[in-house]
Amino acid sequence: MKEPDQIKLVKSIQKEYGFKTFAEAYDFVSKPKKSSAEMRADDEFYRKTGTDMGVSAEGFRREMQKLEGTKLEGLIGVLSREDAVLPKDPDDRTNYEYYVQPKDGKPVRSIDGTLYIPGDPEFTMPIPTTET
Repeated sequence: MKEPDQIKLVKSIQKEYGFKTFAEAYDFVSKPKKSSAEMRADDEFYRKTGTDMGVSAEGFRREMQKLEGTKLEGLIGVLSREDAVLPKDPDDRTNYEYYVQPKDGKPVRSIDGTLYIPGDPEFTMPIPTTET
């Protein structure tokens, strides 16, 4: 039995773009794309938010766009808050909190004094609970 043309197309896109799974390639093809007006509005929001936070506006815009359409997209609101700037003093950082690095606008998560970036398993790991 021959594969339908749609499956061939998705598989070729998966190979061309380097998606790890068929589902990622399918989502890329099938999910609605933003209009240019929506993209401009998002760019302006991210730049303004980055400027207001005192971090790299362009870096923050790039990093938030990378999160769009991923399983981490829900963190954009967390990372857009005014107090999300990474404190210089590690003692001022809250354990398991998400922050934005001032220099490049990249998101990080502080856990036990170590900073983790998207892609690290610790970046999305649940906060451990303590039994009482």
